[in-house]
Amino acid sequence: MSGSLGGYAKFYETEPTQIDDDGTRTWFTGGRNFVIAYSSVTADGRLDRADHPDEYFVFLPGIEATIVTAEGERRVGAADRDTVVVVPPGDSSVRAHASGDIWRFFTAEAADLRPYRQELDNDAVVAAPVYFPRPTGGYRVRVYDLAGLGASTRAQVLQTRSLMINVLKPVVERRSVTELSPHSHDDFQQGSVAVRGVFVHHQRRPWGRNKLAWAADDHEVCASPSVAVIQPGDVHTTEEIGTGVSQLVDLFCPPRLDFALTEGMVLNAGEYPLPPAGAVRAGGVVEG
Repeated sequence: MSGSLGGYAKFYETEPTQIDDDGTRTWFTGGRNFVIAYSSVTADGRLDRADHPDEYFVFLPGIEATIVTAEGERRVGAADRDTVVVVPPGDSSVRAHASGDIWRFFTAEAADLRPYRQELDNDAVVAAPVYFPRPTGGYRVRVYDLAGLGASTRAQVLQTRSLMINVLKPVVERRSVTELSPHSHDDFQQGSVAVRGVFVHHQRRPWGRNKLAWAADDHEVCASPSVAVIQPGDVHTTEEIGTGVSQLVDLFCPPRLDFALTEGMVLNAGEYPLPPAGAVRAGGVVEG
């Protein structure tokens, strides 16, 4: 059959998309609405964005960096914990203080990032990229020390106007094979990012009327660093395998309304208010 399930980017098996003069290596991949950049940075390495059109996430897994924007410089992150930073639109730079890994999560709004998008190969529909209202207090660098957020569950969900990430806390224990959680999403892609550890992404496409879109079940082993892009409608669950610490980060664009509407789930919801009544539509938000 010609159908296939979501794509995989195993950065440990491929050459980087770009190598900077300071030795920093960066790989890009994406979905329809989002782009993910993984960088193996050197000490004093820098990751620049010029005239970037919207906010983006920086995930610092146990590394310290300085965020440079029009408002000045801000030192963030630490070697013993994970940090998420929201960077405002405009010119910005992420400057590492030690060698390590840095992840950036973007919408596909910027023209130079669009070539890294992944187009659909089936007849599923992806919700259009849309925006929540402007953040409380306007655009600025926003820093979230994940160790200090105090979430009682494994999931730590944060959002911008147009992106949402679910940072799963690192684990050592393996989930029982009798307690996996297969599910599907009607109208949005999910970027499932392997930050630490080894996983199996289990995926299945329900049979529809179009036999050409049918696909065989998929059980893809992905080590870190890697990204799995999961298509709308495909049943999926992820299983940790191997030994040592495992950690996933899930990315969504536009933000998931089911998460945004769940009291207490989005940890920075007070900074990114919901749209006014009547502005919500299936799959996203109509900007008001």
